[in-house]
Amino acid sequence: MRLEAWLLYAAALLPSASRAFYVSHPVTPGNVIDCGETPDEAKQLGCHFDMFSFAYYPPPCYNKDLHDNFLATHSSEIDWRHMDYTPVATSEVLEGIHTDLRPISGQFHDLHCTYEWLRLIRALAEERPLDRKLSKFKHSHHCSMNLLQKNKMGRNETATQTASMLFGRCGLTADLMYEYGTD
Repeated sequence: MRLEAWLLYAAALLPSASRAFYVSHPVTPGNVIDCGETPDEAKQLGCHFDMFSFAYYPPPCYNKDLHDNFLATHSSEIDWRHMDYTPVATSEVLEGIHTDLRPISGQFHDLHCTYEWLRLIRALAEERPLDRKLSKFKHSHHCSMNLLQKNKMGRNETATQTASMLFGRCGLTADLMYEYGTD
């Protein structure tokens, strides 16, 4: 490489060396989209319920195609129950009106974690903004360790687990990206 070309290349890299590298662009605080704190608020704000995340997400962070495809393939693998263990139909769960349910299935956690990985990969590939759940290293690590566990056959890991509804915020500021990436 000629010296002039190398100097131009090095000069181009210097400004980016002082900035963080983002796989998803940060937004200003005013551009973070919120889903409120209740199912009614979320619906009024135009958010969509995602059964496998058990969360409401604003349209830019909700992947309807992925959700519907996963639902068509895996909805029968989850036996939803109220907190007192009375059954809840999947169609009722999809209404997004129950803030706490029990997913009674030895596969739910694996389904959830696999789904979250797919949501992350699709969000990055489609250049969608990230929500706070997808961007948290702690959740990704937790799911990775769960998927790597051995001897999972026959377990009913979620018999006492509760799925508590989340109300997603779509888009992350630069400081939250840093915080969540190190959390």
